[in-house]
Amino acid sequence: MQPRDFYVKQEAEEGRRVDLSNADGAPSEHWLVVRSVLSQQYEKAFDSIKAQALVQVVELSKAGGKEQALRMDKQQRRARKARLVASLISDWSLDLPCNETEKTNLLIQAPRLRRQIERISETIFIARAGHV
Repeated sequence: MQPRDFYVKQEAEEGRRVDLSNADGAPSEHWLVVRSVLSQQYEKAFDSIKAQALVQVVELSKAGGKEQALRMDKQQRRARKARLVASLISDWSLDLPCNETEKTNLLIQAPRLRRQIERISETIFIARAGHV
């Protein structure tokens, strides 16, 4: 092995193409390119979302009541998770522009897909080495 075999940043940025399945498990014609959690895009999104969470805590403290605060908190957490995972998608074959808004909206509406992307992005290099 060479030292360069351990360099993962470039591959983290490029990502891997992943074929999508329909909700029933049948293959679809669509795909995503998923980056690793080691990518710069993910790190930037994480830092941005941390700052946004602090602002949202202040908003929650100003909410009208406990129920409203809980509802706002749930929506904000869902949106933050989706935004973070959206940073892991670098391209896709869907009939929508591959921008942050569309990616985030998709992941809010499809939490199962969001969780799958999280798992894939965490194991990209393990899969490459044949350890999955």
